Amino acid sequence: MAMRTRHSFTAGILGGLVLLAGGVMAQVPSSRIPVAPPRWISNDVKPVYRYAISDGGTSVVLLRSDDTSVVTIEPESGEELLHLRGSRAPHALAVSPDGLRCMVTEFTVDDSTETSRMYDLFNGQQLWERKEKAGVMTISTRLARAMVYVTRTSPFFVATPELRDLLTGDSIRTFTDSPSSVFIDDWHQRIYVASTNWHDVEGAQGGWIVELDAFTGEELRSWQPSAYGPMCRLADSDTLLIAGFDSERDGYLKVIALDLTTGRERTVVSCASTSDEYGCVRLGYPPKWAYNDMAGQSVQLHGVMSGPAAMPLVIMFDGQCTPTARYLLQSENIEWESRQHATSFEHTVDFVHQKLYYVPEGTGFERQPLICHPVNFTVDVREDRERLGSLRLYTDGSVLRVIPPEMPATEATIDVMDMQGRLLHRARVEIGNGSIAIAIDGLASGTYLCSLAAGERRSLGRFSVIR
Repeated sequence: MAMRTRHSFTAGILGGLVLLAGGVMAQVPSSRIPVAPPRWISNDVKPVYRYAISDGGTSVVLLRSDDTSVVTIEPESGEELLHLRGSRAPHALAVSPDGLRCMVTEFTVDDSTETSRMYDLFNGQQLWERKEKAGVMTISTRLARAMVYVTRTSPFFVATPELRDLLTGDSIRTFTDSPSSVFIDDWHQRIYVASTNWHDVEGAQGGWIVELDAFTGEELRSWQPSAYGPMCRLADSDTLLIAGFDSERDGYLKVIALDLTTGRERTVVSCASTSDEYGCVRLGYPPKWAYNDMAGQSVQLHGVMSGPAAMPLVIMFDGQCTPTARYLLQSENIEWESRQHATSFEHTVDFVHQKLYYVPEGTGFERQPLICHPVNFTVDVREDRERLGSLRLYTDGSVLRVIPPEMPATEATIDVMDMQGRLLHRARVEIGNGSIAIAIDGLASGTYLCSLAAGERRSLGRFSVIR
């Protein structure tokens, strides 16, 4: 039996968090990004009950409420591709991060005919079905695992979490406590659950993060950090990113990086001032993590709203679990209900293909179609145009020459990123004396982004490398 270790480092490190959060986040390049009018709207005669989008936007899946079908959508055109058998009483829907598998469940109070189904989205084949009242939390194609919960309503209501074989639907292990969030770590063969009271941990009260073996469900380690909620771990990292409530700012989000080796944590996002549009994130719907590449080298936090601006917010993180960019999605073209009074609405941002997805909130139980907007993450639309200079770029062999906007001599930061927002090179430079030379001999052929940040000013440009 594996050794179980417990860590609790919520005290003794908090004194440095405010400085860390304020100092680091204040230097993160931040932009307002335009949201274009809708590219497509799903069939509004057949409203959407649930939708799910894989990391990188390769699969868009709708669970309809009127004709009980599961429909896959072509992301660029909105064309309906596969029509799969759904549920009479649709309840839950999940798509694997790689977009290859989909699970749908149904739930009613007074019927015993509910069914869970797993589909292969490549060819539409149904892999298995089970007669049960159930929900699905997350699934993984790479590890062939699914975390579900099965519900009994007689003699009393009980929801039992289960780890299952994704290919057969067979139960591997059941648990006694329902987690609030689950993350399957494909690269390290682990499952992380967030729970207010994990019964397998001795004396477990408060918020816990528990590590499980992805193949057996055996508990390995547990921690009691200062925040718990949706989680993510990068492929080459021993750190778990956790998005949860900020105990010092009621209703706002805090993101911590938990070192899984030492149990120590550091705060990487927090609300130092409620006037900070990019740092104060309102929590309504649960935040979402999505990998920006299938190698798991960078990740985005999305599905959240800026508190002061009441706009969708996206925060990018690099392989060191450090925020590298923050984007506010300009909201004139977003059609959710009561926009002026909204602090949250459910949405998904596909940074790789630059799209925003959401279902407008209807009245009562009214369902709406899925809407897809193009989003241009390379354009900054801050209202104060004088603070946004034009960044001119040209390549000269193995050197990128950056011509900064006119401004007094000062220090600045230049970042070179790929089109997925991953930081490739960062340099501190002095501006005010002509162009700046940045070595790019290590870059492969392709298109890249270059940003220049000086104080509160930021400029962004795009350049290409041809070998």
